[in-house]
Amino acid sequence: MKKYVLLIIVAVMVFGLAGCGSLDYPKGNVTAEVKEGSLTNTQLTLVLTNDTDREYTTGLSFRIERRTWRGWVEPEIPWGTVWRLPGIIIPPNSEIELVRNFANVYGELPPGRYRIVKGYSYWRAPGDTDQFEVYAEFVIE
Repeated sequence: MKKYVLLIIVAVMVFGLAGCGSLDYPKGNVTAEVKEGSLTNTQLTLVLTNDTDREYTTGLSFRIERRTWRGWVEPEIPWGTVWRLPGIIIPPNSEIELVRNFANVYGELPPGRYRIVKGYSYWRAPGDTDQFEVYAEFVIE
């Protein structure tokens, strides 16, 4: 009986830890940075730059991760948090600015090292879409 319990515990740990990493997104061609002078402990302006001849799409959703001794960790998001899902185009060879207010999701961020994680996609045809993530690090002092 003890062997089975130990086996179950090990299996749960292995499969649980396998799911802790982020998705392995392919490298895209959009970069992100926090606009200088826009950062507070409740919001920032994210600049997404598309240096290609392709059109990419993004939305309003994002996540904030905090750097800890364990690596990048996402603070808890309150239950019931919802995102509006409009499509935002990132035109070829251009940049867009998105003001992201994170106070209503994460509250005021305490001092620390953070990054904002933003997803975007390239649509070729129905059912044929590449998904990407881009990161921009920042420090709250």
